[in-house]
Amino acid sequence: MAVGVEDTEKELAAMTLKEAIIREIEDLPEPRQAAVLAFIRFVRAGRADEQTVEQRFVDALSCAGAIAQEQGISDQDISASCTKSC
Repeated sequence: MAVGVEDTEKELAAMTLKEAIIREIEDLPEPRQAAVLAFIRFVRAGRADEQTVEQRFVDALSCAGAIAQEQGISDQDISASCTKSC
C-alpha cells in the first residue's frame, strides 16, 4: 500500500526537526544528498550574502520540485499540505 502525502506529513509532525531532516535526506539519491550537505556547509560558514542565499533557495526549491515530480507529488498536493500546516 502506498504511503500518501498526508500520512508522510503526520509521521514527520511526530518527529523532532532533526529527525525529520535526517529522514528526508535518507530518502534522497546520493547526488542530492551531496547537494544538501554542500548547502548545510555553506550556511554554517556564515559567509552567505542575501543574494547568494536567495539563489541557493531558488536552486533548492527547483531540486525539491524535481524530487516531488519523481515521487508523483503534484503542486496541488503540496499546496494542500502547506495550507493545512500554515
